[in-house]
Amino acid sequence: LTVWPGQNATLECRGSSDLMISVVQWRKPDLKPDSYVFFYRKPHSYENYQHESFKGRVDLREPSMKDGDASVILRNVSISDTGTYECEIITSNTRSGERDVKEFKHSINLTVTDAGEFLFSLACVCVSLITFCCGQSPTVTMHVTRDTWI
Repeated sequence: LTVWPGQNATLECRGSSDLMISVVQWRKPDLKPDSYVFFYRKPHSYENYQHESFKGRVDLREPSMKDGDASVILRNVSISDTGTYECEIITSNTRSGERDVKEFKHSINLTVTDAGEFLFSLACVCVSLITFCCGQSPTVTMHVTRDTWI
């Protein structure tokens, strides 16, 4: 996932839709082991467990966690937010009356890139003597036709 500084980033994580979510833990491995990006224990989140740099910037995308959605929105990202994020979901099957606990783990890489680092790529098609170009991506692509760079 690549975003610009100042944008919001949605960190995707989903557990089983038929189990009740008891705990959601979002971590960034390069932080202290006892601090979180986001921590939820039924019935609410705990900001006091969050690392200082994430306080007030992270919320569940779907507060009810409908269909097992434990994705979070990280607001106003900065270059220092770049890195790997790990989501862990602990669920319980309360419908059956059992204390069946299952864990779901997922990781996502976030890259916050400075505006100057985005380069445009042109996909070119030559038709007769006219060249049509369009597109955008993070790399530059050159196309050679008859030993001429376009």
